[in-house]
Amino acid sequence: NLGRLNRDENHRAEARKAFEEALAIYREAVIQNPDVFRPNVAATLGNLGLLNRAENRNAEARKNFVEALAIYRALVVQNPDVFRPNVAATLGNLGGLNAKENRKAKARKAFVEALGIYRALVVQNPDAYRPYVAQTLDTLGLLNRAENRNAEARTAFVETLDIYRALATQNPDVYRPDVAQMLDNLGRLNRAENRNAEARTAFVEALAIYRELAARAPATYQPRVQRVEGNLRDLGPVSPYGRTRYRRRT
Repeated sequence: NLGRLNRDENHRAEARKAFEEALAIYREAVIQNPDVFRPNVAATLGNLGLLNRAENRNAEARKNFVEALAIYRALVVQNPDVFRPNVAATLGNLGGLNAKENRKAKARKAFVEALGIYRALVVQNPDAYRPYVAQTLDTLGLLNRAENRNAEARTAFVETLDIYRALATQNPDVYRPDVAQMLDNLGRLNRAENRNAEARTAFVEALAIYRELAARAPATYQPRVQRVEGNLRDLGPVSPYGRTRYRRRT
């Protein structure tokens, strides 16, 4: 807990020291009572992996995530209801690391498996797991876009947007920023495919949300306002005939 607090406050050296000491204690405890302490080993490995990834210690992060995943896979055999979410979360962390290192095939495999788990979990508990489905779909959509799998990216972004719109009706303070981000993602995909009218519609809605958010938290959201305004400018003005006038890029 102290390690997580230090990590959240960007005291990374102190966080590392706390995580490593906790891990050493749990590794010793697991020898005497593996059923009780293996989950603690896995959780601490995951925390250390996130810290290593943030510090670009990618090899160490990979080692942490792989070991944590192996532990959670073993635990899920005995207690799937408790540990399937941990398998999915660790797959997401490993997938993010693979994407960061441009190991796109491995990243895709991890994200797809994580998504499958979250889709199964959402059937049992939609309120708890719909946000995780959306997050994983978004990540997979970004990977698809980076690989020019535009149709798959569109499918992922559209479903993610639908989920966030539904969540925002229940909790707008939390999820309206996600709605805006997904509209921006979808707008950029439309722009890349020269679907400029659809891109404009998405950007205009995203901009309206970000402007409202920026009125309350300018430091956080004004840069996003400026980014989406730039996206709209890149589309060029609308012609009198209802079509976007193409702006030649230099």
